[in-house]
Amino acid sequence: MNLPKMALDYNLKAMKYALRLKKDNQDCRFFLRYVYSTRSVYFDGIKQHDSSFAYLHKAMKIDPNPLDVSHIASHYTKYNWNPDSANSYFKKAFDLLETQRFKHNKYQRAATLYDYGIFMQVQKKNNEAIDAFTQSVKLAKEVDRPQLVLNDYRSLASVYKALKKTDKEVEYLNKASSLNDSIDNNSSSAITLSFNKITKEDEEEKKKTKHQAALWYGGGSSVIVIVLSLYFYLQIRRKKKKLVESKKIILQQEEETKTLKRKLSENHEQILQLAKKNSVGFLSLFQKTYPEVCQQLLKINPRLSHSDLSFCAMIWLGFSSKEIAQYSSMEHRSVQTKKYRLRKKLYLDAESDLYQSLKSISETE
Repeated sequence: MNLPKMALDYNLKAMKYALRLKKDNQDCRFFLRYVYSTRSVYFDGIKQHDSSFAYLHKAMKIDPNPLDVSHIASHYTKYNWNPDSANSYFKKAFDLLETQRFKHNKYQRAATLYDYGIFMQVQKKNNEAIDAFTQSVKLAKEVDRPQLVLNDYRSLASVYKALKKTDKEVEYLNKASSLNDSIDNNSSSAITLSFNKITKEDEEEKKKTKHQAALWYGGGSSVIVIVLSLYFYLQIRRKKKKLVESKKIILQQEEETKTLKRKLSENHEQILQLAKKNSVGFLSLFQKTYPEVCQQLLKINPRLSHSDLSFCAMIWLGFSSKEIAQYSSMEHRSVQTKKYRLRKKLYLDAESDLYQSLKSISETE
């Protein structure tokens, strides 16, 4: 079972419903923030950290939450090292935790302290990291969050290893190992219990069906048997007909999807090659393949030039500044200058990541 994909699919359905709700209703806005926040967690779980980062910002834009803000800071710690940005977001997270709304939320404080401990550890501030992880353990235990406690134990063992305190390292490794076994056992028990419950219900349903069928056939007259047989025959025939029609539709949709994916894949590779050759046909094929990107850009600023759109397209495709300079026969400094001007044209503030802003521009708002 592809559980991460299933989670993202269901989350996408929830997001579509949330976007249809009244945006001026506070409960509706909170629900959409929650959908964005959980979608970020799902993307992070499958290592799509850029997408995770984008949805964290969407969630924070609707309603700043210590956990989401802390995870943004964590992104700057783990994947896009920027201590100033990380420190700024951690400050915001801790400020939110002091507000009346989040002041007594022990889980959010514990999770934020864990992220902050990682930030301190990366900077070799081991004493501050130990203090953060220790506070996180205490709070996580109070709200019964064993997985967070496990992460804290492993991080503490790592810090003590860096400090060459072998006895403390072994102590927390043992704690982590014991807790991990407990979590695994509980997970296995829960899965087994759920499976047994489903199996038992299926068996009871089958027995019930057989018993009812026996009563009907045993006590009914020949006329009733004939009527029932005819009824079931017509039902089965109707269902078979619907099944055949459904299979045809599914096969047709699958074939259309395969064709579309094949065309997109072929066009995408051709687009990359045209970009590398600085071909005049690059932007034309890009607009044909990904029409929504340029449409959204022109909605933001209708005065964007052909050169601006080509430059945006190369950034959207993931080319680095160095690669853009190489393929466009430009100086690296010129590329940076153009990025600066483009940021102004797209009305982006100084803290916004240009690559992330362009990459998410075609997503559902």
